[in-house]
Amino acid sequence: LLKIIAGRIEPTEGRVRWGDRVRVGYYDQHQDEALDPARTVIEEVRAVSGGEQGDGTLRGVLGRFLFTGDDAFKAVSVLSGGERSRVALAKFLIQPSNVLLLDEPTNHLDVGTRRKLVEALEAYDGTVICASHDSAILERVATRVYEISDGGCRELEEYRKLD
Repeated sequence: LLKIIAGRIEPTEGRVRWGDRVRVGYYDQHQDEALDPARTVIEEVRAVSGGEQGDGTLRGVLGRFLFTGDDAFKAVSVLSGGERSRVALAKFLIQPSNVLLLDEPTNHLDVGTRRKLVEALEAYDGTVICASHDSAILERVATRVYEISDGGCRELEEYRKLD
């Protein structure tokens, strides 16, 4: 469903329409596979920033994801899987958007990166639409939870009792 909403795949019926001022950011659990190994960490983040942020801002974002000092200049090709996930999250959060779509964002993330993601989402001022089986992220970030199944959609009033 999120891939349809994000425009990554075509719906079999109907259509998706966003308002003129909506800028959508999309993150899926395999986002780190799209990183360019020839770039440095800061080059990867700069590539999606829309030119709106200077290096100081970019380094601040990278610092929140534990890339401090010279780590911002490491080649993507030498990063561990966890580091690659952190770069992908930093790229996702720095891009100019006011709606974030997250498809199972905590899959394959270590505990520290999960914590950083939750902190960033709590501080985010826009709309977040998240598909997740991770009740911890829902408890910390969600203001509403919907279950989509059997051809229908219903709001779960007591989503904190899912587990």
